[in-house]
Amino acid sequence: MSPGAQFLRADLHIHSYGVSADVRDSKMTVDEIVRTAQERELDVIAIADHNAIDNVEELLGAVSTPGLTAFAAVEVTTAEGHVLVYFNPEQYEAFSQWFGRVEFKEDASGDRHTLTPIHQLLEQVAQAGGIGIPAHIGREGTGFLTRVQAQSEDAVITSAHLRAVEVDDASQGAWYSPADVGEGSSRRRELLGRRENVLGSVAGPRLAKLLFSDAHSLDAIGRDRDGQDRVTRSVSGRGRGFGSSGLE
Repeated sequence: MSPGAQFLRADLHIHSYGVSADVRDSKMTVDEIVRTAQERELDVIAIADHNAIDNVEELLGAVSTPGLTAFAAVEVTTAEGHVLVYFNPEQYEAFSQWFGRVEFKEDASGDRHTLTPIHQLLEQVAQAGGIGIPAHIGREGTGFLTRVQAQSEDAVITSAHLRAVEVDDASQGAWYSPADVGEGSSRRRELLGRRENVLGSVAGPRLAKLLFSDAHSLDAIGRDRDGQDRVTRSVSGRGRGFGSSGLE
């Protein structure tokens, strides 16, 4: 084993056919997703369907090839925006039990959502043994930055259970960092300062930005929203553990 960090390409935001209602590509089955991930030389994947975990256990069973790891995952719709939730594959039972406790409301069209605020959802996930990551935070309509008031944004960013946020492209990689510039940057840097005051000088400034595909078709797996072969790389010092992450 070579010394130092091992870099693993990760796409932890993939949707599957028949579970996420907005997936039109019938080829987005568990087997085809795994095959495509291997072809694209991904190391870590997750099927994170909308408010449903029907294909998660099958995925965990299908990923038996050395060099590919899968995480248990789901994308939860909240009134404040979407949140990605991840558990280690060995903790599927804890994941399933946590998901069974989520209180979902259903609208007339059958779409599900929870009224639990994001900062409370992050805490509940952490207590169950997982990690919650607000999804595509700047995206109109589904990213929490486009939906919440200042008080709610403050509660999310200063949460001790927030370790990372997902962004839609690399240009947002500096958000909530000292290098943040451009529209909205003053507010984001202000919240970064509050986060440091609450969590301390070590944990406070550490907020990873993750870039995944949000794939609804096989062609999108392992690629960003512009179709470029660029997704987050995780850093692992040993074996296939999932460590600190950032934009590739």
